[in-house]
Amino acid sequence: MFYMIVSRRPKSLSGETREYKAYLHQAALAHQAEPEHVSSADLYARIVWFHQPVAAVGKLADVDNIAKPILDALKGVVYIDDRQVVRLAISRHAVAELADSAGRSPEASDELVNRLASQPYQDILYVEVGRTTTVPPVFGPVDGVAYE
Repeated sequence: MFYMIVSRRPKSLSGETREYKAYLHQAALAHQAEPEHVSSADLYARIVWFHQPVAAVGKLADVDNIAKPILDALKGVVYIDDRQVVRLAISRHAVAELADSAGRSPEASDELVNRLASQPYQDILYVEVGRTTTVPPVFGPVDGVAYE
């Protein structure tokens, strides 16, 4: 599994992304444990954006528009092409929610908490990519909570 954590507000498709993608590409190279290993398998990607309070930053980007520049930036580092990403989970949360989040790897959890402690008012972008398993499609709420 690959993951990286960067203190950066994500850019959406609507803006200029060349410099942003180059920045993320370099960050991915720095986080890649085995730079010579680029996966050719089917993969999942998880993108979690911890943002500053909306009152402080104004309008937030749509999550569907921030995925493409991020996935493009990982090409050649984590995978050959972003076509290999067959599952994508993306969400945004207020930075305050970081302390309450669960389900992260211990290494990522420690790094996220340390990043927040050292830069409490910065946007934090968590990107994770790993091999997907063969699981049939699931329908219903994405968080597993039953409809009422």
